[in-house]
Amino acid sequence: LPLLLNLKAFAATLDVCASTCTYSTIQAAVNAAGTGDIITVGAGTYTEDVTVNKPVSIVGAGAANTTITATDANSTPLTFATSGATVSGFTLTHDYSPADLSTWNFNNNGVAFNQSANGNTLEDSTVSLNRNGVYINNAQNNVIIGDTITNNRTGINLVNNFGGTKITGNNISNNWTLEIVMNSATATLR
Repeated sequence: LPLLLNLKAFAATLDVCASTCTYSTIQAAVNAAGTGDIITVGAGTYTEDVTVNKPVSIVGAGAANTTITATDANSTPLTFATSGATVSGFTLTHDYSPADLSTWNFNNNGVAFNQSANGNTLEDSTVSLNRNGVYINNAQNNVIIGDTITNNRTGINLVNNFGGTKITGNNISNNWTLEIVMNSATATLR
């Protein structure tokens, strides 16, 4: 009888840094990653709009050392567009030009959880200088833990069905209007 083996797939680790790494942008690593892979990001500033569209873990070198800056005033530096992903150890922000600041007509987020992006985690990160620091719309069971969400127009904006969302152990302060806005008739936070 032939011997049947149950081969377990192991997560790959992909590396991102300015030089000497396999990838120089976070999005390129996300695009190349498979389900469950781990993406480690070296210290530095990455000017890009990262869309996490598969369940991976993206780990920065700490919020004080690794920054994702949006490509323009109306872009979002980090968007969860999948379920089951984790992002940790980043500062997520914008770098506004004087012209941007003079018109002040932004519709951006620091972190967006797209509709049906469920069960994701944002942890140990700093979110600042955005219209909405964190925006969750029709996405359930997401976790915001251990983050600093400060100096945004609104800290966290929860819209429609965000049931099961867990917001714990964060510093949500010094936002310009409100720290947390919830707009839903049916959802509850846990």
